[in-house]
Amino acid sequence: MEYTIAFSFTTENGTDTLSAQLSITDDNMISLENNQPVQIGPVWSATPPLTALNLGQKSLALTAAQNTSDNPQSIKVTLPIKAVGTSLSGKFESSGVLVTAQYQFLGYANSGRIAVGNFTIPFPN
Repeated sequence: MEYTIAFSFTTENGTDTLSAQLSITDDNMISLENNQPVQIGPVWSATPPLTALNLGQKSLALTAAQNTSDNPQSIKVTLPIKAVGTSLSGKFESSGVLVTAQYQFLGYANSGRIAVGNFTIPFPN
């Protein structure tokens, strides 16, 4: 089974630069087969430029360019997950600034927030 999940990462302060890492710690993985699309886009009106983006079957890491806008930075990454079991477990980290994370399963009502640290997201029924 595969699900498409949109992860949104947002800084708390208007002067902070966005940096976030999401690691999958169970048997699930990001599906990079068959040219599956990974989309990067805005949460609000604009997407800050990225200085780094690393994507693997078990991890996603991104860093935005220095924030000079006086507005919080926010990025949405939409990617396919090859599902094993009933949930997705992982670890969410940010580097030095407060970052909030949210998830939304595309085509389902399932959504929520992810706190820094270990997390478990139930798959839709």
